[in-house]
Amino acid sequence: MATYFWLIILTALVLIKASSTSVVFALGYLLPQFALGMIFSPLIWLVFRKFSSQNWKWSHWLNAGAALTALFAIISAILRASLN
Repeated sequence: MATYFWLIILTALVLIKASSTSVVFALGYLLPQFALGMIFSPLIWLVFRKFSSQNWKWSHWLNAGAALTALFAIISAILRASLN
């Protein structure tokens, strides 16, 4: 289950975004945010390195990237709402 947690997060984000737009637009909107999340995932690794008893697997990197993508999507929605 934890191996595919990133896929659950990204699917939920795409479905939420696609509720007001198309699925293709939602994917195009969220993929750059996911790429940015993957770029910043080493910061999450540095924070949780002390608490982890094992080395990170590929799924841990994707989970961190997806969690940052969700954080970026929330921040983006708050900023868009405050500007309108």
